[in-house]
Amino acid sequence: MESNIEKDIVILKNDLDKILFNLENVSVNTFESRMEFINRTLAKVQKKREDLLNIHPVEELRKFNPELENYIKQIVKNFDNIIAEKKAEQEKISSELKKLNNKKKLTNYSR
Repeated sequence: MESNIEKDIVILKNDLDKILFNLENVSVNTFESRMEFINRTLAKVQKKREDLLNIHPVEELRKFNPELENYIKQIVKNFDNIIAEKKAEQEKISSELKKLNNKKKLTNYSR
């Protein structure tokens, strides 16, 4: 039974590693496809987690927490970075649109 837990944890770590890799390599051109992959893999990880909780005692699973927590922290940090980048990009575009709108108003007033 112990080897089953360890095998499942290795699978979880591999999936979390794939998520982390995709998050670290997201670009404007690959955003949609990578996020789709990340969402599918996160759903798979969540299902595996639920399965493990149904099969094994929580105390038995807790010994693997430190290994998995590091992945989770890195994933959260990467998501936060992506969100911050997208928000900054959105604010920049919003500012540009306001400037264009103000120029348009000035042009209309000067006629």
